[in-house]
Amino acid sequence: MEAINQNNSSQTLFRFATMRTAELSDPKNREKRFIFRNYLRQKGVIDPRVEAGESLKNVCEKITGLTIETETSLKSKSIQFYELSVWVAKNKVKATKEEFDTKIKTYKETPKPIVEIDSNFWDNLIYQVVTQKDFYAKETLMQFLHLDHILSNYDGTTQAQYEDVIKAKVVLPKELFSTKSASSNTVASRGGNSIQSHPLSDSALKFAEATVNLKGNEELKRTLEQLEKNYQKEYGAAYDIAYKQYQEEVRPEQSRYDALVKEQEYQKEIFLAADNREGLSSLKYIPVPEVKTFTFNFRPEIQADDLQRKLSQENNESLQRIFGTSNSLNDVSTFTELFQTIEQNSQQLQQTILNNTNLTPQVSTTVGGVVIPVTQPVNTQEIPFFARTMSGNMGLGDHTMILTTDINAPKHIVSGNYNIKSYDDQLLAGGTLAYTFDAPNVTSLFNTPEKIPAAVIDKNEVLLLEGEVILNDGLAYTMKAKLLWTANRMYRFEGPGTFIVKNKGTGGDGGTGGCLPVLLRTRSFQNYSDRWLLSMTPKETTSLFSSASGTIKILDNNGNVIQTSNQLQVAGGGDYLSLFSDGILPQLQITDAIKNGCQLEAELTLDDGKVYTCKIPMTIYTAGGIDSVTKTYNLTGKGSVCLKSKDTPTTPEDDQPFIPSGFGMKNIGIADYRKVEQSTYCYVEGDVSHIENIMAREYREKSSRRLKRSESQQDLFQPGWGK
Repeated sequence: MEAINQNNSSQTLFRFATMRTAELSDPKNREKRFIFRNYLRQKGVIDPRVEAGESLKNVCEKITGLTIETETSLKSKSIQFYELSVWVAKNKVKATKEEFDTKIKTYKETPKPIVEIDSNFWDNLIYQVVTQKDFYAKETLMQFLHLDHILSNYDGTTQAQYEDVIKAKVVLPKELFSTKSASSNTVASRGGNSIQSHPLSDSALKFAEATVNLKGNEELKRTLEQLEKNYQKEYGAAYDIAYKQYQEEVRPEQSRYDALVKEQEYQKEIFLAADNREGLSSLKYIPVPEVKTFTFNFRPEIQADDLQRKLSQENNESLQRIFGTSNSLNDVSTFTELFQTIEQNSQQLQQTILNNTNLTPQVSTTVGGVVIPVTQPVNTQEIPFFARTMSGNMGLGDHTMILTTDINAPKHIVSGNYNIKSYDDQLLAGGTLAYTFDAPNVTSLFNTPEKIPAAVIDKNEVLLLEGEVILNDGLAYTMKAKLLWTANRMYRFEGPGTFIVKNKGTGGDGGTGGCLPVLLRTRSFQNYSDRWLLSMTPKETTSLFSSASGTIKILDNNGNVIQTSNQLQVAGGGDYLSLFSDGILPQLQITDAIKNGCQLEAELTLDDGKVYTCKIPMTIYTAGGIDSVTKTYNLTGKGSVCLKSKDTPTTPEDDQPFIPSGFGMKNIGIADYRKVEQSTYCYVEGDVSHIENIMAREYREKSSRRLKRSESQQDLFQPGWGK
């Protein structure tokens, strides 16, 4: 019978902590357990400048185009929304589902203003996290985001859903950890054939070469598999024909033998029926006829000359690369042997790719116990690459070219036009085809039928690669590289090059000195006879107008400021800027001081995050006649927006990755404290080991003793004893 221990005290054996990965790594109900920004709908004014390479810290310190929210301004948007968000923040740990459902139901039934969570909320949250200026505004923003998440994702059906949304955490956008792009300090050389120097990476070229060769092996194997299938079909068809001919040849002899056997069987049945033993004994043995053995001869699976005729030029080059120019291919007799050799070569190429893949280690920082990845600087203006020519037919054929970029920021050519020139600028070859492989940082140029003739290669010591291409990021680049002669006939030329983004940062090819030519023009809008719409349109294609902010002034011809505004809108998907406009109505007032001419002064921060200035005169546009709405001539002007000459210099601190201090961040990784204890649960009866009876007041003592004894005996004998 068990006896339960009522006074059970526990003893701690040991303590330890176990680390759990961040909850974000668990995909289950992730969209309910975390609050993410919708990048498409809630992309704000901070993103374009960060994407252009400006550090987030610098953007927030010099923020433009953002209305900074305070706790009071947020509260004024909706008192009911504010009060419920505060109640959720205070009671999300202790409130029951029933209490929570009641609150949500009451809120939904109460008339109140609608609070729309837009890009302004997220921009303000990022701004407060970076600048740490208003803790209460930051907390209110997070409470608003949490409540909006609850209202959007909770329908009150299950307890699990309630627990997910009530504990949901705000996840800061990845842009928080972006760094300043190196492109802001990069000057691209556009004159002549000068190429900015980059160290030649032999490992990158080996990586690209192995990738191309591995792809060639795959193509060769597919072709050989098809040839093997064709061979098997031909073998089977030839075998059937030969066997049918053999059967026709032996058929007469076989038919005669079958007839004799059949006749003898018939006679045997008659003798047996008549019980004629003498007749049975008179039957003689019919010998099996001797016919020739079936033999079938067919051509071998592998005939080197025949195989090479059936393969394409690219496949022959791959075959020669694997087997060499010797007669080793003649020693191969089956497709299985071919496949084994190709597989061995592919494994070597895969090992080469692995050995020459240099991944940049992830840089992380710890904030409040949270490990946060810090994005490394990426130059978005200028992308280095390495190029090498490759000859087929073991160095005797025409040449292709492989280009490779950094595997940590892979880029490859999607389309474009390119050519090879001699050092004296003579055109040698051109092409438009570009092929990429499984590796996203490798491109193959000058492929069939655009290969570079071997005769052209042999006559030069320096090759210049030029072209205009579109990379896989969708942007247009100019491509320049200088390739030098090498002693390796397989890879006769190699060298570094650069992709330089077009119409980015310097105003495109049409701009000089960091200037972008633009056109200004006013026009009327519907029934607003006292106002103008004013547009600024670049004369050449550019992506600088994808986002913009700044201050605009209109001055009369005497230099007096007539109107100032910071209202401007990106229009036409970035094709032009609409000035003095809130996006709906025109705001430029038509006055007597400017209707006959004026000047536009502006200081604009464009998509690359840099500050541009302009001062452009505007005159009457008589060719268009008097506008029917404003009853006056429109104005037009030509000029340029140029980089601000005395822009704020960057400091070494600006170039460092921004690491948040922890303001506004919560730990999403967990360390679990664990303790192992032991306690006595009960006493259980066991077997009786010994029973002894004694009389009353009798004393008896029992003792036991265990003795372990060992003896050893050793006989010693030494020469000389006993004499």
